[in-house]
Amino acid sequence: MSSEITTIEQQQESGFKWVILISNILLLIFVCMGLTTWSVATEHLQEAFDMTSTRVMMGGSAFMLGFLTASGVQGRMIEVLGFKKAGLAAVLICVVASFLIPGCESWLLIIFLRFLMGFGMITPNMYYIIGLWFPARLRGFAFGLMLVAYYGGFALGGMMSGILVPIVGWKMTFYILAAVTLIGLVQWVLISRLPKGIEEEKPLEPSKPQTLESPKKEKSIFRSPALYWLALLYFVEFFLGYAYQDMTAVFFNIHGYNITQVGLLVFIVGTMGAISAPLGGIFSDALVRRGKHEPHVARTWFILIGGVIVSIIGCTITPFIAVLGFAAAAFCMMVVGWGSPVIDCVATATASDVYGPEKGDKAIGYMIFLGGMGGVISPILTTWVGENISWTLTWFICTLVALSGALACYKLMHTKREDQ
Repeated sequence: MSSEITTIEQQQESGFKWVILISNILLLIFVCMGLTTWSVATEHLQEAFDMTSTRVMMGGSAFMLGFLTASGVQGRMIEVLGFKKAGLAAVLICVVASFLIPGCESWLLIIFLRFLMGFGMITPNMYYIIGLWFPARLRGFAFGLMLVAYYGGFALGGMMSGILVPIVGWKMTFYILAAVTLIGLVQWVLISRLPKGIEEEKPLEPSKPQTLESPKKEKSIFRSPALYWLALLYFVEFFLGYAYQDMTAVFFNIHGYNITQVGLLVFIVGTMGAISAPLGGIFSDALVRRGKHEPHVARTWFILIGGVIVSIIGCTITPFIAVLGFAAAAFCMMVVGWGSPVIDCVATATASDVYGPEKGDKAIGYMIFLGGMGGVISPILTTWVGENISWTLTWFICTLVALSGALACYKLMHTKREDQ
């Protein structure tokens, strides 16, 4: 047993872990690019299917719903098939759905295929393998780089779609990005593997002895108020993040920006997330090291200031400033693009502070499941309100959602740790 642990530790210190990280980053970027294709091509989809932007946004919500479903299913698939086969199956479903969408004439079938595309977001598989390859002192940094890939994928997808759709059309754009995702999957399958010492290990096996040793002390995580405040922060992040990726494309189309400009604005949103997410982790770590507050309290202060308040300001000024010109719109997208990724990154670390590393993993899964509904409802709700009532009201709704994050932060600051 000790020799097995030594083997794993030796591999964690080897340079191959960075190859593993790069392989997962590439796949995540290519998969995320497919999401922004939908929002940038909204105007063309409206013409192709003769429908409102709100109905087109159902595709964005369907994708998110598929992602949430996959987040729950992938854990079981990893147990049964192993991480590589589970990931291969999920991304293949996503790629096949992407290839089928352009040839479909049934809108309901397209919505179902977008749901299947959500299965390609195999983040549980990615975090699982990276967590095994990287030692604890580098794990947070590695996860931060994965978030860079996540938001960077959105940014690149928006920019490429803005360039490709006017040239080759929305259908060919889907084909191209699906082919790119397939290439990313091939390299991931060839490169990604577990450390030798745990080739046959199942994800849930380490928790069995703990359950047998202290069943009486095990408290259901669903009885913990902190879980729901953390889930509310995830709801805020998902609601705002997917509104920015989907609704803003319609907002800028209606206000006279061409598709290339819209693609660049979506690119700015994603780029800011790729910058602010890792910086949020670094700065919140610095606050924790200062030791003035409990770790989860220090991180929550940073979520409030660097994430929630910035989001409130961005959502409040956008309907008035972004319509003044492209430079003004770009500035607004820089502000709104900064806030929600900070919430995402730091809230994930906060879960481990509150519950400890082992229970924190469970908490993060439940946070995604509960809070992820924000990403399901926001594309449709915000677009419908904008088209039928007022775009100013749409942004005011986003402001109210961000304000609910301030309530969650206040409650978390007065929550005790539950790791011991």
